[in-house]
Amino acid sequence: MGVKIEFHDGRSVEYENAVRVADSKHEYVLFDENGDVVAHVHKFDVKNLHTKNIDETG
Repeated sequence: MGVKIEFHDGRSVEYENAVRVADSKHEYVLFDENGDVVAHVHKFDVKNLHTKNIDETG
C-alpha cells in the first residue's frame, strides 16, 4: 500500500512504506509492514488522505 496526505496549507507527503492507517479521535497513525509507526498526523491539518495499492501507477 502507500499513503498520500494532502494538508490544508497546500503541502503533500507520500509514505510509500505505510501499510496500515489507524484512525483515532485527533490523529492518524501510519504503520509499516513490521507494525512500526511511520508517522503521527494531526487530523485537523489533513485535507485529504489517499491510500493506494503498490500495483497502482501514478
